[in-house]
Amino acid sequence: MIDDINLYEPEIYSHFPRVYEFRRLLSENKDGRFTEYFGDWLKKFRVDAIRATENEKDGVVRGGMVAEYMLKHVPVIIEPQDVFATFGLVPRTYEETNELDAILNELPSCIGNFIHFALDYKRLFKTGIEGLLQEIESNEKKLSPDASDDNKRNFYRSARLSLGAILMYADRYREEAERLLANETDPVRMLELERIRDALKNVPYKPAETLFEAMQSLQIFQFAMCTVENLGVSIGRVDFILHNYYENDLAAGRVTKAEAAEWIQLLMIRSVIICGHADSFILAGSSLDGKPFWNDITYFILDGVRALRLRSPQIWFRYANGLPRSLLRRAVMALREGTSHPGFFNDAVSVPAMTRAGITEEHAYDYVACQCTELSSAGRSAHFCGAMYYNLAKPIEILLNKGKALVDEKLNNPWSGYWPDLTFPDDIPIDHDNFDNLLNAYEFYLRSLLKSGIRANRNTINWKPAIVLTITSTLVDRCIESGKAILEGGALYNQTYINFTGLVTAADSLAAIRKCVFEDKKLTLDGLAEICRNNYESSENIRLYLLNKCPKFGNDDPKADSLAKFIYDIVADELFKHKNVYGDTFAPQYFGLTIPEYQAYTLAATPDGRLYGEAPSGTLGGDLGRDSNGMTALFNSVTSFDHTLSSGGLNVNLRINQTVLNTDEDMEKMIDLLISYFEKGGMEVQINCISKDILLDAQKHPEKHKDLCVRIAGQSTHFITLGPAQQLQVINRVEHNG
Repeated sequence: MIDDINLYEPEIYSHFPRVYEFRRLLSENKDGRFTEYFGDWLKKFRVDAIRATENEKDGVVRGGMVAEYMLKHVPVIIEPQDVFATFGLVPRTYEETNELDAILNELPSCIGNFIHFALDYKRLFKTGIEGLLQEIESNEKKLSPDASDDNKRNFYRSARLSLGAILMYADRYREEAERLLANETDPVRMLELERIRDALKNVPYKPAETLFEAMQSLQIFQFAMCTVENLGVSIGRVDFILHNYYENDLAAGRVTKAEAAEWIQLLMIRSVIICGHADSFILAGSSLDGKPFWNDITYFILDGVRALRLRSPQIWFRYANGLPRSLLRRAVMALREGTSHPGFFNDAVSVPAMTRAGITEEHAYDYVACQCTELSSAGRSAHFCGAMYYNLAKPIEILLNKGKALVDEKLNNPWSGYWPDLTFPDDIPIDHDNFDNLLNAYEFYLRSLLKSGIRANRNTINWKPAIVLTITSTLVDRCIESGKAILEGGALYNQTYINFTGLVTAADSLAAIRKCVFEDKKLTLDGLAEICRNNYESSENIRLYLLNKCPKFGNDDPKADSLAKFIYDIVADELFKHKNVYGDTFAPQYFGLTIPEYQAYTLAATPDGRLYGEAPSGTLGGDLGRDSNGMTALFNSVTSFDHTLSSGGLNVNLRINQTVLNTDEDMEKMIDLLISYFEKGGMEVQINCISKDILLDAQKHPEKHKDLCVRIAGQSTHFITLGPAQQLQVINRVEHNG
């Protein structure tokens, strides 16, 4: 960290009148225009586009035609609070959105595989769409005239249609600004509309020349892309990609600090409206050469978090040695006020984790955390992730029950939070006379399950929708060069990250089995299995013993921590042995957004004292309310294994009482604790600064806490929207008091 003596720090920018009004309209949403996930309403135009293009037989070409149709027909509206052209808001209802979903289910699919990434906006600013079209033309000239290159030819046609659609969309907004200008009498608003009009004469076709043009180009492309693809593609490193434009304009007097801060806050509001919690801004961290990076915009975004108090976009703070302490203070101030933002990543661990997966160091330094905690190199990666969530505690249930599941994982589970094949290998013994034999059986069975998961993931990647949308492919490195869309493996990096939950539940369960059965000999394995089968009915005393007297992860206890490491290392070792269909790496990631809510009912009661219907661990710490020895002990447990093995990212939760950050001295202690955790090898942590009493009141009186946000699995979400099992899990997180 840099000593803050005499270090420049911009003043705090909070409420701007127009931003405050926009925030009020979003909160009240009286006419339905400002509902989060506005992208859902735009499905109306996707339905029409799919129907209008049904005569095109090639799915890739049709993707470009769908983009062209949608961006020609969606409304273009500039709100009185807008200083940029973005996307038009129209009234809508949930009923209308649900009807659209039902219709889309009957039409050819536009929805691709599970890919989380960020686009290369620095490239857009540098070359404009003109440069992208020139690159397409250059690569088309290299194609063979025979049919062998028809697939590439179709991709280029589709990409050209998609880029042309964005230019048409921008031109429609230029005309709308011109129309409004003709009827405007307020001189200030006239200047704002002129600025939009004049910028759209240049961008996104030409390179951006000013901060305003860069931000206008970014928003036209990002929100046009969201309109067509309805994807939560992260905007990414906002302070990094806008840095030079801001510094140049500030020096030339073209923008003030206050103007730039206001523009950033308006961008944040627009992001949450169209994307809900599916967008993310990544702050600070390192430059591509590994040197610490931050600027005024970093501070402006943190100020925006405090002023707007939105649940999204997800804000991620990249910690790097050499950042000013004042910047961490600004981040912790936001947490103290209960915003649930930012979450933290550590460059010293995240970058080596990505290089393990085959990403160059320079590209790894340009990482973003997409949506949840997925690590991706901005504008270069099409990482396949979030398709399947595997519960590491499930194999223990089956081992205890002699090779058979007690609960059908697919029962009452509408999403993909289950192992594809739980078949128990014939060569694994079902009786165990010592703990080491049981542990060996778990490893053998887990590796078998991991291989089945890898096969299932390969099948998922091989599946392609009938209509392949190509807007995003134009701003991901190597897609144009390779003549392939993202869904066809066209990106520079195509790693597959498999999600895992239940690691802590599994480790605690194994620790409880070792102590209860093999050390204290209170029960036999069969007896413990019977108790779990009956959900601890008439066995509360033994449940309390398992819950309170057996080792638990998160307390700096090697008896539990070593078992977590044992499982964690098996997963990494097995996944890194395999390649996906594009020849890139399989690697693990650890988080589960809503999946633990389902897994509460797809996992029988477990030997750690967890009851059926209680959510298993969704992250690597702080979920289950068992880390009772303080924050330092929790961090020691979490860093007892190598985080660089989690190339796809991992998630650690921490909940503290507001009193922990009451004073400036308290904040300094929290900053010291975070730095210590990162120096020990911690990759990620997210902090909820909220009391248990408030959470309990929100559970009883949800109407009084509509804006209460909590951070789970990398995303900030409204507490009252969580299911009962996950609400209980958040409530039961240990409330650290210092």
